[in-house]
Formats: sequence, structure tokens, C-alpha cells
Amino acid sequence: MTAESTPSYRAAAMRSVRQDHAWRPVQARGIRLDLDRLLRERTVVEEEARRLQVENGVNLMAASDAGVAAAHAWLVANGVTVRDATGHPSLEQDAVARAQVEDTTRARVSYGALLAARELGRTRGKLLELDRLRQGERVYPQMIVRHTRTGRALVRRPALQNLGRSLRGMLMADPGYVLVSLDYHQVEPSVAAAMSGDAQLAADVASGDVYAAAAAGWASGGAPMDRAQAKTAFLACLYGRGAASSATDLGVTQQEAAFLIEAVWGRYSRLREYRDELQARFAASVPMTTLGGRPIPALGRSELYKALNWMIQGSAADIFEGGVMRVADAIGPEALFLGVHDELILHVPSARAEYARQVLAEQMPCTLGSVIITGDAEVLGTHWRK
Repeated sequence: MTAESTPSYRAAAMRSVRQDHAWRPVQARGIRLDLDRLLRERTVVEEEARRLQVENGVNLMAASDAGVAAAHAWLVANGVTVRDATGHPSLEQDAVARAQVEDTTRARVSYGALLAARELGRTRGKLLELDRLRQGERVYPQMIVRHTRTGRALVRRPALQNLGRSLRGMLMADPGYVLVSLDYHQVEPSVAAAMSGDAQLAADVASGDVYAAAAAGWASGGAPMDRAQAKTAFLACLYGRGAASSATDLGVTQQEAAFLIEAVWGRYSRLREYRDELQARFAASVPMTTLGGRPIPALGRSELYKALNWMIQGSAADIFEGGVMRVADAIGPEALFLGVHDELILHVPSARAEYARQVLAEQMPCTLGSVIITGDAEVLGTHWRK
């Protein structure tokens, strides 16, 4: 019997099929948009875009080659150089994040204008996407339970998983209904602690804020960083990112980034050992599965840095979808509204809001060894919010 046809693989495949079917009702029903808000936001964004272009004398939201060239010339003249990995002028997000900014007030102000314009451009793009894909007052997104190589779900046409917090209120319940939500707390660190058996990471997770606990520990150990840096450094380790790619996000030099990343591994030494064990098994072509029994694609030697990330993210996806199915079994799949990242949102009659909240609170939590994965269930009201 081949690995692909073992009972555990078949069982995992059948669970994925069942999970996919659970999302069919909302795909047929569609998700209601707050059209008044959509139109207001579009008007505000277009007015702000015009104001920025007049103020700067250039369109920093440009997408065409000519527009990017003009914006790049303006930026260079003001002390800001933005190029992609090949050295060509670019306004893509990664290139903007790595921009070289001279230490002058003019350069800093110009770079700030660029950041504001690109953020406004992303907002405008999402508003246009919602408007383009709506049918009347509804959108009918495609919900793919197992899309990425790690098994994370994807919501597309429109892509609701990257709907910014300021725009989430565009999605609303039908008349007489409300939205009820539970968002898992620190799920990836929790899964990493449980699967690796790292006692220090498990203790930091149990504190209620793994990144604050880690930051305090590193500060006392001579590697001071704030909570945001602690989160960035931890996720860099989890995702297999190095100092060069993490320095900008951490707001430090590459050498300082390397020091902070090493501090993460120093605190979570068992997690590092687990990473090394996973990489060795992938390198030896040992068939690997997630916590839920789904096969993980093979990794070439140049891709071994992905091993820990794929195992943790894939297993976290299994845990989330398992919770979704427990909720669907308890309250009915027609109550499912949206599942993005680690948040499940239900759509229920107003009179059943408290019952739905209780179902989420009872069915979504799970325990992995000594690690508890849970979240706070709450009634959101008529609109999605964060």
C-alpha cells in the first residue's frame, strides 16, 4: 500500500471534503455588503488620492511603468531610493519596505508620503474589487478550505482574507441577523509549543501573551526588544526567515536582527531542536504529515528552512477546521459566515446570538498535551469588526 493510500491519508482527505461542503451554504447565499458605506469610502479615498497627488506633484499610487518611473524620479530627487531585488525602480510593497532613505527631513517626509499613498492605494484597490464583484448588494466569494501547501484556507473573488480592519465593516448580516465570532489566541505559538514539547514556550503561551512574556525574558537576559519586535523575531524563526529579510521589519540593522533571532532560539531551545529534527526528516525524504494526518509536500534541500513553518501552519489549519466542523455540527452549517486566518464568524438570527456565542465558546477550544488553544467568543452585531 502506498503512502498516499494509507487509511490516515484517506481519512484526512475525507475530512477535507466534508469541511469543503460545510461552506457551501454561505457561498450560495452570499455575503451582504453595506453599500452606503462602500460608496462613502470610495468617495473619501478618491478625494484623498487627488489631494495627495496635488500636494506631492506626482502620483505615488501609480501602477503603470511611466507612472512608476515618474514617482521614482520624484523620490530620488527627495532622497528616497526604491528598487526591487533586481535593482529596477519599483513601488511594490517589499521594495518600499526596503527603501533607502537619506537622513534628512525632506527625505523622511517624502518617504512618509509614499507610505501613505501606497496604503491608500491598497484600500482603493480593495474597494474597487468589492464593487466590481458584487451582484446587487451581495458578493459570492469562493471558499477553498485547502488551498496553500500548508493547507490554509483561501477566500477569493473577492479576497476577503486580506480585507483590512478598517474595511471589515463593509460585510454585514442580513436583516434580523447578527454576526458572532471567535478568534483563536496566539494559535501558532501554541501549536509550536505543543508539537515541539518546548516547556518555556508553553509557559509563555500560558501567561496569556506569549510575545510580552518573551520580550520581558529577553530584556532581562540582555537582548532588549519590545513586544512588536518579539513577535516579529519569533515569527521570523517560525517561518524560516533570516536576519537579512527580517531587519527592516524589526527596525534594526542586519547584525542586530541576527542577534535578536538568536535570542529567540536561545529561549526556545527545544523548538530549535524540533526544527532541526524536522529538517533532517525532510532531507531524508521521510513522508511527513500534519497533526491532522494530511501529507506535507516534499522539500528540496534548498527549501528545508520551510519545514517548521509548514508543519506548524498545516497543523494549525487542521485545528481550526476541526473547530469549524464541531461548530457546524452543533449549530448547522448554514450558520457559517466566514473563516479567515484564525477567526470563525457565524451568521444567526438575533434571537440566537447568545446561543451561537456559547456554541463557539464550547466547541472551538481544544487541548494539545498541556497547551490549551482557545479564544473569546463575542457577539459582533450587524457588521464584521475586529
